[in-house]
Amino acid sequence: MMKKVLTGTIIAACILLLVLTGVVLLRPKPARPVHPPPQLAVNQPKFLNKQTMVISGKTDPGVTVMVDDSPVSVNNDGSFSVTLSGDKVSSRIMRVTAIDTSGAENVMELDIIPPDS
Repeated sequence: MMKKVLTGTIIAACILLLVLTGVVLLRPKPARPVHPPPQLAVNQPKFLNKQTMVISGKTDPGVTVMVDDSPVSVNNDGSFSVTLSGDKVSSRIMRVTAIDTSGAENVMELDIIPPDS
């Protein structure tokens, strides 16, 4: 009788150990904190003439700014400005993207409407 109780206890302990091990191994990993996207403020495009405009704004320091697919120089305070001319100035949607070192992005789309004269 003692042998049956001991065997049952060992089996129960093994089952409990397997269940607890499974719980530890199958426990979901904690979610990685989501990094907020960088700040991005873009001023209304300023047209110097029908074929030339300036896009400027401000983002967080150390962030990469792209106007469409072209990188823009960002100052130490996060301000940026780029002058576009020729074919890049036309009635269309222009995308300004701020990308931080973690890869988080903030995107703004500008509806570009050049002046008539």
